[in-house]
Order: sequence, then C-alpha cells, then structure tokens
Amino acid sequence: MIIDKLQKTINSSIPISGGRDFKITVAQEGLIYILENLEQDIQNPNSNPPIGEELIIEALQKYVVRFEKDNEKDKLKLMIEDRINRSDLSFDKPRKDQNYANIIHAEGEKGMMARGPNLTMELVEAKDSKANSTAIIRIHVFKGSKDIFNDNILIHNKDALIFRKYILENF
Repeated sequence: MIIDKLQKTINSSIPISGGRDFKITVAQEGLIYILENLEQDIQNPNSNPPIGEELIIEALQKYVVRFEKDNEKDKLKLMIEDRINRSDLSFDKPRKDQNYANIIHAEGEKGMMARGPNLTMELVEAKDSKANSTAIIRIHVFKGSKDIFNDNILIHNKDALIFRKYILENF
C-alpha cells in the first residue's frame, strides 16, 4: 500500500474509533525509530549493564539471529531463522581472531563419530556516509568444502554496536 493512501485510511478511521486526541503518522518504508542516546550509551561501557551471554538480533531483511555463549562448556550456540527455515548450530571453542577484533572463529562440535561444522563470523560496518545506518554480519558455516550456511546478514548500525559490545564481553 502506498504511504499516502495508508495515511488517509488511518486518518479516516480515527474518528470512527472515537480517538480525536491523538494522531498516527505513517513512516517511510525502512525507517527505524530509536532512542537518541542509544549510541552514546553503548559506546560508554560504564553507563549501562553488560549484555550477557545471549543476544538476539533481528536483521533488516529476512533473518533473526540468536547468539548464546556458554562459558562453562566453552560453546557457542547459533540460531539462524528466516520465514521458512531454522538452523540451530552449536560450536566448540569460539574465539576472536588474533588480528581483527570483529571476526569470530569456532570449531565444530565433537560428536560420537564425527565433528560438526566450523564457523567464521565477521562484523563489517559501513564506511560509506550514505549507508551509515547499516552494517553486515557475514556468517560462514562450513564442513570441509561444503557450505552449510553462507550469507551476509544486513543489520542496523545500532545492532552492530550492540553486537560489537557482545563480542568484547564474551570472547
């Protein structure tokens, strides 16, 4: 539905519902409302409590990603969900890359007879001023030369700041 047509529909239905004291404005497609001081709060580690061992990020396009770090067993659980599929993956010994702080590597979980897939995950932030509000999480789950999951997940820049803080706290 076109934004103007949707706005007219909303405006015509407000008097019917008896609401004359409020106004609803339709946002442009892809517009995200956030708190003004969120970026400052995230960058200042003393201002807000730690994120913890579990983080859920809703991507801008089609994915919901959940990260869960188990420090006792030294494992990382990763859940990637789209409208149709859901992948629950578990990895051993997750660690940051020695050269780059935004890259995480993890080994496949050992089973009785075989080992699970490996993980390489990278946070890429936008350098362009036009695309300043987005970032990408590159997730590559593979076993040998076969890809199990290999995609770039587009996220909001605020979620990228939260994810970076999650990496610093847990890895």
